[in-house]
Amino acid sequence: MSKSSTKTLTMRGIFVAILLLQTFVPFFGYIPIPPLNLTIIHLTVISAALIFDGYSGWWIGLAWGLLSMLRAYIAPTSPFDILIFQNAIIAVVPRVCISLTTAYTFKRLSKLLDKHSSLMLASAVGSITNTVGVLGLIALLKGKPYAELAHTTPQLLYKLLGTTVVTNGIPELIAASVVVPIIVYAYQKVANRKKH
Repeated sequence: MSKSSTKTLTMRGIFVAILLLQTFVPFFGYIPIPPLNLTIIHLTVISAALIFDGYSGWWIGLAWGLLSMLRAYIAPTSPFDILIFQNAIIAVVPRVCISLTTAYTFKRLSKLLDKHSSLMLASAVGSITNTVGVLGLIALLKGKPYAELAHTTPQLLYKLLGTTVVTNGIPELIAASVVVPIIVYAYQKVANRKKH
């Protein structure tokens, strides 16, 4: 195994360890704001997509999706976790797509904008991918039971999901746009220092 592939494998292991901590340590990755949790785990996945290249780093999103499912089975924080994240499509697909949309956006924008702006906007797109993906799949696959669990009608479901975008999605987007570039710059600074 080459030195480069050993380093990459080690970094991936570190990211998975961070995901494990964020998934199972209270308030480290999920902040309960009913009916769903505000998440900061997406920062780890978006950062990995930009550090590793999302096309090869999609597996970090896969790891988060699988850990979300595992958490819903062994340590759910609400009935919503059970309803939503025990579904493999809702738990996994948006999380894998985060890496792909983030990397694609960064690659395209870096040809047009400065690096910092490209990182911020790509991070925002990654966050939007998670929010729209999860909420859209909830509406599509679990709309009626979700509405019943939330004590609302299916007709008011979109209003409820829209409220979730405001209470959870917007803060998650802002956090991603601000925090992820800092993480990426810090990683690159350390990586470049080790090369010299």
